[in-house]
Amino acid sequence: MLTETGRVIAIDNDHLWVETLNTSACGSCTAKSGCGQNLLARWASKSAYLRVPLSHRDPMSFQIGDSITIGIPEDVVVTSSLLMYCLPIVLLLAGAALGQYSVGSEAASVLTGLVGLVLGGLVVKIYTAMAGRRRLEPVLMDRLAAGVPAEGPTQF
Repeated sequence: MLTETGRVIAIDNDHLWVETLNTSACGSCTAKSGCGQNLLARWASKSAYLRVPLSHRDPMSFQIGDSITIGIPEDVVVTSSLLMYCLPIVLLLAGAALGQYSVGSEAASVLTGLVGLVLGGLVVKIYTAMAGRRRLEPVLMDRLAAGVPAEGPTQF
């Protein structure tokens, strides 16, 4: 399970709205002082707002500002990444090859490649709708002890 720490910013009857800070792996790299990626990561880091189901927990036991840990299964991340990135590219290349070898022109190759790319995007959209939103939602893991700061921007 991949975990992230966040801060509760709103409470619904059956969901928490959680703010997390998107960070990169640059904090653990030894070359961070001389690397442009670290500067870009610090400049582009922003908050993400997630809707986390309470999973039969009492919403009254949470307060705005509480630090919590949320998680998502690794297999969901890996499968989703492969599906969203690889499938459209593979179908783009397969479509382009099909157009090139069946018609033999560059225009047909470009057109069938674009058809493959769009088809890959549609397959991803259909799979996501059929996979069930419940499995793709983050899971509330734990509430951190009072006084443990959540990672992310602080309010003054």
